[in-house]
Amino acid sequence: MRRPYGGKVGVRRVDFFYLEYKNFKGHLLDATIGLEYNIWKHFGAGLAYNFFYMRVDVGSESSSPIKLNGNAEFSFGGLMLYAKIMFSRLVVENRSEHTEEKRRIHFLLGLTN
Repeated sequence: MRRPYGGKVGVRRVDFFYLEYKNFKGHLLDATIGLEYNIWKHFGAGLAYNFFYMRVDVGSESSSPIKLNGNAEFSFGGLMLYAKIMFSRLVVENRSEHTEEKRRIHFLLGLTN
């Protein structure tokens, strides 16, 4: 998707992962929502809120030689103020075809509580 310079774009992303293996069970959630503004062709800035949550549970069976029971929980959330640099490179695969490979670099300054 090509965005005009000076255009505002909503940023939203949700990642969720769940795993259950033998006596271990856990999940994590990483969510971001915010706005980006493309100031020039190759430079933009953004402000977003990020939330991260992780939980792991361990429960041993009564017949297990190692008794291990408990859980761990970790979370944080906060504002992110960031700048990004965008650039592209022309990739020639055949003389008749070419594609443009886009790359982005984000510089993050995170403000969390």
